[in-house]
Amino acid sequence: MKNNEKHTNQENLNSKKRVSWADSIEDNEGKTLRAKKKAKVSPESQGSSPTQKSLKNYFAHMFSNGRYDEIRQEWESHIARHTRIIELKELYGDESEEVLKMGKNIIGKLLCLDNYSLLRWVTVNCDIEAFKLIAEMSSTKYLQRMVRYDDYMAFRLFVSSNRINENNHEYNSSECIEGFKLFLKTDNNVVNIFWNCLNITDSIKSDFNTALKEMGLGHLIDDNKENIPQNQLNSFKYRILSTAAEATKINR
Repeated sequence: MKNNEKHTNQENLNSKKRVSWADSIEDNEGKTLRAKKKAKVSPESQGSSPTQKSLKNYFAHMFSNGRYDEIRQEWESHIARHTRIIELKELYGDESEEVLKMGKNIIGKLLCLDNYSLLRWVTVNCDIEAFKLIAEMSSTKYLQRMVRYDDYMAFRLFVSSNRINENNHEYNSSECIEGFKLFLKTDNNVVNIFWNCLNITDSIKSDFNTALKEMGLGHLIDDNKENIPQNQLNSFKYRILSTAAEATKINR
Protein backbone atom coordinates (compact mmCIF):
# COMPACT_ATOMS: atom_id res chain seq x y z
CA MET A 1 0.00 0.00 0.00
CA LYS A 2 2.80 2.41 0.90
CA ASN A 3 4.53 1.70 -2.39
CA ASN A 4 1.32 2.55 -4.25
CA GLU A 5 1.01 5.82 -2.31
CA LYS A 6 4.59 6.78 -3.14
CA HIS A 7 4.02 5.97 -6.78
CA THR A 8 0.85 8.09 -6.86
CA ASN A 9 2.59 11.02 -5.15
CA GLN A 10 5.44 10.87 -7.64
CA GLU A 11 3.00 10.88 -10.55
CA ASN A 12 1.27 13.94 -9.09
CA LEU A 13 4.58 15.77 -8.82
CA ASN A 14 5.57 14.89 -12.36
CA SER A 15 2.21 15.99 -13.73
CA LYS A 16 2.54 19.56 -12.41
CA LYS A 17 2.83 22.21 -15.11
CA ARG A 18 6.02 24.19 -15.49
CA VAL A 19 5.74 27.81 -14.40
CA SER A 20 7.46 30.85 -15.85
CA TRP A 21 10.19 32.80 -14.07
CA ALA A 22 7.54 35.34 -13.06
CA ASP A 23 5.64 32.68 -11.10
CA SER A 24 8.64 31.65 -9.02
CA ILE A 25 9.64 35.01 -7.53
CA GLU A 26 8.32 37.18 -4.76
CA ASP A 27 5.79 39.82 -5.67
CA ASN A 28 5.73 43.36 -4.36
CA GLU A 29 3.71 42.39 -1.30
CA GLY A 30 6.27 39.82 -0.12
CA LYS A 31 4.20 36.78 -1.10
CA THR A 32 5.66 33.92 -3.09
CA LEU A 33 3.51 32.71 -5.97
CA ARG A 34 2.92 28.95 -6.26
CA ALA A 35 4.88 28.35 -3.09
CA LYS A 36 4.42 28.42 0.65
CA LYS A 37 4.36 31.85 2.21
CA LYS A 38 7.67 32.80 3.78
CA ALA A 39 8.65 35.52 6.22
CA LYS A 40 9.66 38.78 4.55
CA VAL A 41 13.43 39.19 4.43
CA SER A 42 15.36 42.15 3.11
CA PRO A 43 17.45 41.56 -0.05
CA GLU A 44 20.62 42.51 1.82
CA SER A 45 20.12 39.82 4.46
CA GLN A 46 18.68 36.97 2.46
CA GLY A 47 21.71 36.44 0.23
CA SER A 48 21.41 34.69 -3.10
CA SER A 49 19.19 31.72 -3.88
CA PRO A 50 19.54 29.34 -6.84
CA THR A 51 16.30 30.76 -8.27
CA GLN A 52 17.66 34.31 -8.10
CA LYS A 53 20.94 33.31 -9.72
CA SER A 54 19.22 31.50 -12.59
CA LEU A 55 16.87 34.41 -13.15
CA LYS A 56 19.77 36.87 -13.21
CA ASN A 57 21.63 34.56 -15.62
CA TYR A 58 18.53 34.36 -17.82
CA PHE A 59 18.27 38.16 -18.08
CA ALA A 60 22.03 38.44 -18.69
CA HIS A 61 21.81 35.83 -21.47
CA MET A 62 18.95 37.72 -23.12
CA PHE A 63 20.88 41.00 -22.91
CA SER A 64 24.06 39.45 -24.31
CA ASN A 65 22.05 38.32 -27.34
CA GLY A 66 20.54 41.77 -27.86
CA ARG A 67 17.00 40.64 -27.05
CA TYR A 68 16.03 43.87 -25.29
CA ASP A 69 12.55 44.10 -26.80
CA GLU A 70 11.71 40.59 -25.62
CA ILE A 71 12.83 41.39 -22.08
CA ARG A 72 10.79 44.60 -22.13
CA GLN A 73 7.71 42.63 -23.22
CA GLU A 74 8.26 40.04 -20.49
CA TRP A 75 8.58 42.73 -17.83
CA GLU A 76 5.50 44.56 -19.10
CA SER A 77 3.56 41.29 -19.09
CA HIS A 78 4.75 40.58 -15.54
CA ILE A 79 3.49 44.01 -14.45
CA ALA A 80 0.12 43.55 -16.17
CA ARG A 81 -0.52 40.22 -14.40
CA HIS A 82 0.41 41.54 -10.96
CA THR A 83 -2.54 41.53 -8.57
CA ARG A 84 -1.69 44.97 -7.18
CA ILE A 85 -1.63 46.45 -10.69
CA ILE A 86 -5.03 44.92 -11.46
CA GLU A 87 -6.45 46.47 -8.28
CA LEU A 88 -4.96 49.90 -9.02
CA LYS A 89 -6.27 49.87 -12.60
CA GLU A 90 -9.78 49.28 -11.29
CA LEU A 91 -9.43 52.16 -8.83
CA TYR A 92 -7.54 54.77 -10.86
CA GLY A 93 -7.50 53.69 -14.52
CA ASP A 94 -4.99 51.94 -16.77
CA GLU A 95 -2.71 54.93 -17.40
CA SER A 96 -2.90 56.47 -13.94
CA GLU A 97 0.17 57.69 -12.09
CA GLU A 98 -0.50 55.13 -9.36
CA VAL A 99 -0.36 52.26 -11.85
CA LEU A 100 2.80 53.53 -13.55
CA LYS A 101 4.56 54.09 -10.23
CA MET A 102 3.66 50.64 -8.93
CA GLY A 103 4.83 49.04 -12.18
CA LYS A 104 8.27 50.63 -11.82
CA ASN A 105 8.44 49.49 -8.20
CA ILE A 106 7.59 45.91 -9.19
CA ILE A 107 10.33 45.73 -11.83
CA GLY A 108 12.81 47.64 -9.67
CA LYS A 109 12.36 45.18 -6.83
CA LEU A 110 12.64 42.25 -9.23
CA LEU A 111 15.97 43.52 -10.58
CA CYS A 112 17.45 43.84 -7.08
CA LEU A 113 17.64 40.03 -6.99
CA ASP A 114 20.85 38.13 -6.21
CA ASN A 115 22.36 41.06 -4.30
CA TYR A 116 21.93 43.50 -7.20
CA SER A 117 24.23 41.42 -9.42
CA LEU A 118 22.36 42.11 -12.67
CA LEU A 119 23.42 45.76 -12.82
CA ARG A 120 26.99 44.74 -12.02
CA TRP A 121 26.93 42.31 -14.95
CA VAL A 122 25.56 45.08 -17.18
CA THR A 123 28.27 47.55 -16.19
CA VAL A 124 31.14 45.06 -16.43
CA ASN A 125 30.02 44.31 -19.98
CA CYS A 126 29.35 48.00 -20.72
CA ASP A 127 25.91 47.06 -22.04
CA ILE A 128 24.42 50.54 -22.32
CA GLU A 129 21.18 49.40 -23.96
CA ALA A 130 20.51 47.04 -21.06
CA PHE A 131 21.35 49.82 -18.60
CA LYS A 132 18.90 52.17 -20.36
CA LEU A 133 16.15 49.55 -20.19
CA ILE A 134 16.74 48.90 -16.49
CA ALA A 135 16.73 52.65 -15.76
CA GLU A 136 13.54 53.17 -17.77
CA MET A 137 11.59 50.28 -16.24
CA SER A 138 12.70 50.68 -12.59
CA SER A 139 11.69 53.23 -9.98
CA THR A 140 14.34 55.66 -8.76
CA LYS A 141 14.23 54.11 -5.29
CA TYR A 142 15.27 50.66 -6.45
CA LEU A 143 17.65 51.92 -9.14
CA GLN A 144 19.53 53.90 -6.50
CA ARG A 145 19.79 50.77 -4.37
CA MET A 146 21.39 48.94 -7.30
CA VAL A 147 23.86 51.77 -7.92
CA ARG A 148 24.76 52.39 -4.26
CA TYR A 149 25.18 48.74 -3.30
CA ASP A 150 28.64 47.87 -1.89
CA ASP A 151 30.09 51.39 -2.04
CA TYR A 152 28.92 52.02 -5.62
CA MET A 153 30.50 48.82 -6.90
CA ALA A 154 28.57 48.90 -10.20
CA PHE A 155 29.97 52.34 -11.04
CA ARG A 156 33.52 51.40 -10.09
CA LEU A 157 33.25 48.27 -12.22
CA PHE A 158 32.08 50.41 -15.13
CA VAL A 159 35.13 52.67 -14.84
CA SER A 160 37.45 49.69 -14.48
CA SER A 161 35.94 47.87 -17.47
CA ASN A 162 36.30 50.92 -19.69
CA ARG A 163 39.93 51.23 -18.65
CA ILE A 164 40.46 47.58 -19.64
CA ASN A 165 38.65 48.20 -22.94
CA GLU A 166 40.93 51.13 -23.67
CA ASN A 167 44.02 49.00 -23.03
CA ASN A 168 42.59 46.41 -25.43
CA HIS A 169 41.79 49.06 -28.06
CA GLU A 170 38.06 48.36 -27.65
CA TYR A 171 37.11 51.62 -25.96
CA ASN A 172 33.84 53.22 -27.10
CA SER A 173 33.74 56.88 -26.12
CA SER A 174 30.05 57.50 -26.87
CA GLU A 175 28.96 54.44 -24.85
CA CYS A 176 31.17 55.50 -21.97
CA ILE A 177 29.57 58.96 -21.94
CA GLU A 178 26.06 57.47 -22.06
CA GLY A 179 26.90 55.15 -19.18
CA PHE A 180 28.24 58.01 -17.08
CA LYS A 181 25.09 60.03 -17.77
CA LEU A 182 22.88 57.16 -16.61
CA PHE A 183 24.83 56.90 -13.37
CA LEU A 184 24.79 60.67 -12.83
CA LYS A 185 21.04 60.83 -13.42
CA THR A 186 20.51 58.14 -10.79
CA ASP A 187 22.87 59.52 -8.14
CA ASN A 188 25.31 62.34 -8.81
CA ASN A 189 27.35 61.29 -5.78
CA VAL A 190 29.21 59.09 -8.27
CA VAL A 191 31.22 62.26 -8.96
CA ASN A 192 32.97 61.75 -5.61
CA ILE A 193 33.58 58.09 -6.43
CA PHE A 194 35.05 58.96 -9.82
CA TRP A 195 37.64 61.37 -8.47
CA ASN A 196 38.87 58.61 -6.16
CA CYS A 197 39.19 55.92 -8.82
CA LEU A 198 42.78 54.88 -9.44
CA ASN A 199 44.57 55.08 -12.80
CA ILE A 200 41.88 57.00 -14.67
CA THR A 201 43.01 57.58 -18.24
CA ASP A 202 42.76 60.94 -19.97
CA SER A 203 40.11 59.57 -22.34
CA ILE A 204 37.87 58.35 -19.53
CA LYS A 205 38.32 61.58 -17.59
CA SER A 206 37.48 63.62 -20.68
CA ASP A 207 34.34 61.57 -21.32
CA PHE A 208 33.26 61.89 -17.69
CA ASN A 209 33.65 65.68 -17.94
CA THR A 210 31.60 65.62 -21.16
CA ALA A 211 28.85 63.69 -19.36
CA LEU A 212 28.89 66.25 -16.54
CA LYS A 213 28.49 69.10 -19.04
CA GLU A 214 25.64 67.38 -20.88
CA MET A 215 23.86 66.72 -17.58
CA GLY A 216 24.16 70.39 -16.56
CA LEU A 217 26.73 69.55 -13.90
CA GLY A 218 29.66 71.39 -15.43
CA HIS A 219 30.35 73.13 -12.13
CA LEU A 220 31.51 69.77 -10.76
CA ILE A 221 34.26 69.31 -13.35
CA ASP A 222 36.82 71.14 -11.27
CA ASP A 223 36.19 68.95 -8.23
CA ASN A 224 39.27 67.01 -7.17
CA LYS A 225 40.49 64.84 -4.34
CA GLU A 226 41.41 67.84 -2.20
CA ASN A 227 37.74 68.90 -2.15
CA ILE A 228 36.54 65.56 -0.80
CA PRO A 229 36.45 64.87 2.96
CA GLN A 230 39.32 62.66 4.13
CA ASN A 231 37.01 60.01 5.60
CA GLN A 232 35.44 59.47 2.15
CA LEU A 233 38.87 59.42 0.56
CA ASN A 234 40.11 56.66 2.89
CA SER A 235 36.94 54.61 2.55
CA PHE A 236 36.89 54.59 -1.23
CA LYS A 237 40.65 54.17 -1.59
CA TYR A 238 40.57 50.65 -0.21
CA ARG A 239 37.36 49.72 -2.02
CA ILE A 240 38.79 50.78 -5.38
CA LEU A 241 41.73 48.41 -4.95
CA SER A 242 39.35 45.46 -5.06
CA THR A 243 37.48 46.51 -8.21
CA ALA A 244 39.55 44.53 -10.71
CA ALA A 245 39.30 41.40 -8.57
CA GLU A 246 35.52 41.80 -8.33
CA ALA A 247 35.21 42.26 -12.08
CA THR A 248 36.82 38.91 -12.79
CA LYS A 249 34.12 37.16 -10.74
CA ILE A 250 31.35 38.31 -13.07
CA ASN A 251 30.86 36.24 -16.20
CA ARG A 252 31.08 38.18 -19.44
